[in-house]
Amino acid sequence: MTAVVHLRDDEEGRSMGGYREVWNGVLRLFNLLQFLPGAWWTTREGMERRLYDALDAGSDAASPAGVVDALWKEAFDLVAPDLLSLLETLSHSGAPPPEVGFELCGEDGVVRSEAELAWLESKVAILWPHDAEQAEVLGKAGWRIVSGDLGDLNAFADTAAKAVAEDD
Repeated sequence: MTAVVHLRDDEEGRSMGGYREVWNGVLRLFNLLQFLPGAWWTTREGMERRLYDALDAGSDAASPAGVVDALWKEAFDLVAPDLLSLLETLSHSGAPPPEVGFELCGEDGVVRSEAELAWLESKVAILWPHDAEQAEVLGKAGWRIVSGDLGDLNAFADTAAKAVAEDD
């Protein structure tokens, strides 16, 4: 996840009604987001005065490619060790980064099913072969399930990458 909080603190922005409340809201929001990787807080005056150039000179973390790289890094940090080589193969296949440790919740907020890896946009989930109950719940919710033996890693990764790519 990447979050950019930008405050319009130029003369026009400050002259708008409720500026103090907006300023306080931005501070509260950034206090919540500040520890997330890829969280940035900027102001219009700071941008115009180039105050942020020195913070991360040469970094492209806020670029689309940088965001994708950060999401893949997070996935590698969180995934079960047994799935590291699968994740490596998927990352090189052009698949988007997955959500690791996905939980499907019902309207009441109760977790109904879990998946090791999930792609929310394409509704594809990777499950262990013994997770038949999880697969049934996810399947009824419209998810495509990829499950199998990691012994044939390339075939498994190809199946997962194709399933994710079908809706892209």
